[in-house]
Amino acid sequence: MKKRRYKVLTVLAILGVIVFGFLAWYFLNSPEGRAKDDFIEKFDLELKGEVLSIQQNRYGQYLVCLKVLKSNYENYFPIHDPNKFRSDNSDFWEKRFFIKVQDSLATIILTNKNTTKILHNKIKKGSIIEVNTDGKKGYDVYDGQSKKHLGGIFILTAPIRDNIENSCLERKP
Repeated sequence: MKKRRYKVLTVLAILGVIVFGFLAWYFLNSPEGRAKDDFIEKFDLELKGEVLSIQQNRYGQYLVCLKVLKSNYENYFPIHDPNKFRSDNSDFWEKRFFIKVQDSLATIILTNKNTTKILHNKIKKGSIIEVNTDGKKGYDVYDGQSKKHLGGIFILTAPIRDNIENSCLERKP
């Protein structure tokens, strides 16, 4: 009886590993995954900015307004379109963004995921945010007074929705 139970558990474990492996392969090679990789690969903005204001949108995300101190673009607004590689190009996913630079201002959207809340709670008015300055496709946050490094994270996108209209780019701080 114990041998039979052991064999059944072994077969179930093997099937579980196969199913998990297939799902992982599928999601890594899905059209949505390829579109995100393409967006990240083409993201070439290098920016240093000082936080002017932080506001929370109705979705629980944070819109951070930056005064651009240094940037390789005067106007920059890369769009992440998860439908880019879909054959039917349906509108199942909304277009997404991470940052928009317009003249001497920029707005960054910070998602409300638990993994990033710790860093977002450290961002205050006067903090310095450096985007992609080390070429690692992420951003770092520094204290505005002491210049102490508070943390960093890779680029995360969020749906555009009405975030640009509600940002400091449309309503000057």
